[in-house]
Amino acid sequence: MTFAERLEREEWWDEQESLLNLSDINMPPDYYTGSKWEWITEITAYIFREPETWQDIYRQYLVKAQQQGNTEHTRLNYYRDEEGYIHREGEDETYFQISTTTADIAVLKKVGDWMCANSIKFRLEYLVYCEMISDQRIQWLKRMETCIKKEFSEVHRVRMAHGLEEAQFNKTEVFYDFLNTVYIIL
Repeated sequence: MTFAERLEREEWWDEQESLLNLSDINMPPDYYTGSKWEWITEITAYIFREPETWQDIYRQYLVKAQQQGNTEHTRLNYYRDEEGYIHREGEDETYFQISTTTADIAVLKKVGDWMCANSIKFRLEYLVYCEMISDQRIQWLKRMETCIKKEFSEVHRVRMAHGLEEAQFNKTEVFYDFLNTVYIIL
């Protein structure tokens, strides 16, 4: 069952099947049949489309969660920006910048397509990265660079970027968005 389907039913806060997970809002509730990531995608899409209704639901949720003793896991870790892209709260490095030695569009497209084809793996890697401290992030980046260089000899550097404005704009870079499975060649 999806969030939208459950929303249509009465008794949102039934003890057996609460609309939202009262222990951790970031985890799917018991009725939900999709993955954790599908849950995040669906709930943030709903919030993006129906912000006023969401505020009512969220107020009710906070009361119910606190009654159950949950005061720590009541804040959603993800949101959508004004364009509808998913972001993780508190994480400003959202792009994976892959620099190559060539301006060959076919090579750049191949790199971006490969990243998208492996999006589940890379999204999970990124979510682990978000929980790391600085030293661990450096090691993670080295490991990711090795992985990508193994696939593409034209790649000479990878790094995390805060935004597209960090591009050189010389048509040798792929900016990959881990959470939205899109890439941009700049």
